[in-house]
Amino acid sequence: MTDARRARALAEIAPFVERARAFSGWSFDDLRVMPVEPSPHADGRMTPWDYVALARERAARSRRVVDLGTGGGEVYMRIAAGIDAEFVASEEWHVNAPVARDRLRPLGIDVVHASSERTPWRAEAFDLILSRHEAIEPEEIARILRPGGTFLTQQVATEQWKELAPFFPDRTVFPDHFVEYRRGFERAGLRVTAQYHAWQAAYATVGEIAFMLLIAPWEVPGFDPARDIDRLMALEDAHGTAQGIVLTLARYLMEAVKPA
Repeated sequence: MTDARRARALAEIAPFVERARAFSGWSFDDLRVMPVEPSPHADGRMTPWDYVALARERAARSRRVVDLGTGGGEVYMRIAAGIDAEFVASEEWHVNAPVARDRLRPLGIDVVHASSERTPWRAEAFDLILSRHEAIEPEEIARILRPGGTFLTQQVATEQWKELAPFFPDRTVFPDHFVEYRRGFERAGLRVTAQYHAWQAAYATVGEIAFMLLIAPWEVPGFDPARDIDRLMALEDAHGTAQGIVLTLARYLMEAVKPA
């Protein structure tokens, strides 16, 4: 890489580095990330399912609902709006917990600073348990779910950002939690259904990718945008297009129902 190009790339990502330092919540709507193919759905979503709509449908027929790992409460706020049920949430990250409290308090939703894998609630406390992009423990879900109740989750699948592997060999290799979770729920006696979907998305610049790696430090532990600038540029050379740097995004939806 030439020094001139390296300098341009460092200048390009500098605003994203500053933004990452001040990041809280869990919303990326203003990042320049676009699907490579137009959405086949009228509402613009890329997955065959609509997680918020599914969660709202199930919440509308529930008495008590919890969102495990609510982040900044951005998605849960949309799920709970206008539904007559008791809603609570948990968030373990100390940065996001107060953000979620401030956002959800006007809706009368309490946010508990707690782990999603070892929760503070009594057995059979909820009719509906939600979790979006959060690590969970199937045995714990089964414990706090009432008979006849439902657990609904959307998770990031293992194919996510698979293109990073040759350039960041130190990237974390996560276990296939799709298999782990499904087996865990089945062992606990819950009925499980699931869907999987992957698609291509273009990140406008290496700045967007650096931002995501900084706010998700578990992806590439120790990632440093200045030290790793050559790796970012090599990724851009390999996967850059007129639309941007094209990477794979992948999600799965899983629902587990506890027999009545």
